[in-house]
Amino acid sequence: MNEIINICSALRDNIIIDCGHTLISTNNKSYSFGKNGAPSPGEIESFRYGIKIFKTLKNSKKNARINLYLSDLVGIRGGNKERRCIYAEIHDGNKEKYIPKQYIELLDAEDIDYNDILINLQSKGNTVFKKTIKKVCHNINSIKHHPSYQESLYEKYNTLFLTSKENSTFSIFSPFLMNDEKECDFFDGTWWRYEDININNLWLIKLPLLRLKINPIINLYESGGRMLCPATYAGLISLYDNSFDHVAVYSREDDEYIGEKVIRGVIASNALDLSFSRNCIQVILTKDRQVELSYISDDDFHHKKYNFSESLSFVRYFMDKNSMKIL
Repeated sequence: MNEIINICSALRDNIIIDCGHTLISTNNKSYSFGKNGAPSPGEIESFRYGIKIFKTLKNSKKNARINLYLSDLVGIRGGNKERRCIYAEIHDGNKEKYIPKQYIELLDAEDIDYNDILINLQSKGNTVFKKTIKKVCHNINSIKHHPSYQESLYEKYNTLFLTSKENSTFSIFSPFLMNDEKECDFFDGTWWRYEDININNLWLIKLPLLRLKINPIINLYESGGRMLCPATYAGLISLYDNSFDHVAVYSREDDEYIGEKVIRGVIASNALDLSFSRNCIQVILTKDRQVELSYISDDDFHHKKYNFSESLSFVRYFMDKNSMKIL
């Protein structure tokens, strides 16, 4: 925890702590949470850990708030009408019915005011970030007639835009993932990028971005309107403005690759939203309750370290491996 708090000291005063992400489902006239009627042990632990960070930041005079993100894409029977009613109730201060009782117990035990809990639905975040993706796609299509449009897009976004050979996905590559000094020192060379290696989970504590750098292409959207997990997390971040920095707390107990999904979402937000200007900390709890900690600062994406040709040359191997092409 001390290491987390030390890093949090680099954040600005307004901080959103995202923890306890769980499923919400209509259950007669009330709601149930989690896949089996209650949040999982991993989800509960992420909420408990988020509360610890929240209290420590509050004691440090930070304006911290807890964000509870509810996955509503499957379990809400009343569609968008019911979702509007949920937000109306939350806005009117009727939050408690939308917080799992296991979380209520944790909040009450620490005497935390429910006004410090912000509740959002995943569908809303998806809608917001889908608009961002469509805006970028429109910008791409509007300049495709220029011979050097790909270089122009790279200069504007500091990102390469990719798709499958069948044009069925929208993906990105950020040169941020070319920064591999720590990984190369650890493995004594660059061979780890190009060989199939069996990743030891203990490595991720020291190198939390390792899996992303081994597979640096970020898939966001599939034809037919399906938002992929990194875009879902980018949607959550999009619900807040640039006055907030972010701390994400998730557990690998429920999803072995949740850490990578969250970090890819942070990268996608930086890449696609030109106005994005925030610092983000990712706290990923391992199955045995150890912590993988990563920090992505606003400055990491505003400094162009590699030009278009260097980035394209680097990612070509991974494009061929995944049957992809540049948009």
